[in-house]
Amino acid sequence: MLLWPGVAFGQDSDQAGRVVVPISQTLLPNGDIRYSVPVRVGDSVTVPALLDTGSTGLRVMQGAIFSTSYQDTGFQSLYEFGGGDRLTGTIGEAVVSVGGVPTEAAVPFEVVNQASCADFRPVCSASMVSAQDYGIGGDGIAGQGFQAILGVSLTVQNGASYTANPLTHIGARRWIIELPEPGQSGPGSLILNPDDSELQGFQMFQLGVVPSAGAGYDSGWVDALPGCLNDATNGQDFCAPAILDTGSPGIIADMVGGQTAPLWDRNDNVTMSFSAGNQTMSLPFVADRNPGTGLLQEPAQGNATRLLDGFLPFFYFDVLYDAANGQMGLRARADAPSGVTAPEQQSDDPVEVIQLNAPGPGAPASSTPSGMKLPVVITPSQ
Repeated sequence: MLLWPGVAFGQDSDQAGRVVVPISQTLLPNGDIRYSVPVRVGDSVTVPALLDTGSTGLRVMQGAIFSTSYQDTGFQSLYEFGGGDRLTGTIGEAVVSVGGVPTEAAVPFEVVNQASCADFRPVCSASMVSAQDYGIGGDGIAGQGFQAILGVSLTVQNGASYTANPLTHIGARRWIIELPEPGQSGPGSLILNPDDSELQGFQMFQLGVVPSAGAGYDSGWVDALPGCLNDATNGQDFCAPAILDTGSPGIIADMVGGQTAPLWDRNDNVTMSFSAGNQTMSLPFVADRNPGTGLLQEPAQGNATRLLDGFLPFFYFDVLYDAANGQMGLRARADAPSGVTAPEQQSDDPVEVIQLNAPGPGAPASSTPSGMKLPVVITPSQ
């Protein structure tokens, strides 16, 4: 593995105007939901990219872009996801456009020439289909998924596999994500540089700092919120730093002494909450009944307890990312579902598939913030 040499990124201005990028909703044949935004590399065609708040940087399958649309630095890149998919390739450099808005200069991204399985999970989505039928986030279903993934986490992975979050390089120092609700016919919104009126009503959370690896690398923020899960049915609680991940259709508790198994029983009444000072934002749901409500536990690495809350919080809250000030904000949505009356998934089978779009346990240390160990694809029985 080679290190990406320093280039002065992160110096873009705040002068870009307000832009609304549509967020499209895709329902996979197995019932999982994926979200995407339009992305263009150089003068290549625009492609839908899986929108992922659980990882950082753009990764594009080589066949989806013109070879003349970017400069290939030759530096090798390897990135592994919690579901076991391993993307390998090289670091390219190009102007990247999100929703038609270009970065002010070329940014590093991964040009993926191969998808395989990580050593920690030899059977993964990439092993279930041929190379030509593989799609990122496609759950191993031929012809499903995407040819690109756009990671917009404020957390940066420096060193090997370094890729930049394009949103911070198009003059967008703040953005709001409003996902389309499950089954909604129209798109959601990624609002770049929201105006002052759109910033009202958010409960703000201060984030921790991820220092830069040195000159030329971005610094970043640990975009985890103080979160809790409470099971009112059995009286159990679990609290830990919580990651909101648009790329994950389920909730995982990374627990000290935990095991790879369902966390709580199906149909339990659960509340997810986030607290800042004396302010608490909460949402109710019924375990394993509606999209995003699957609950699993996984053994923690050391004492690093963690919650991965998946995309469920985005159904209840607009989420504000403030890269300039290192903050995240939550604001209740008027169209939030009822945790009891939301439409059930089509199948009553007690099967939950979790495929996280964040670095997996086999990823290089430089690609895994705080040595985070992330799971899994499991099918719990009942």
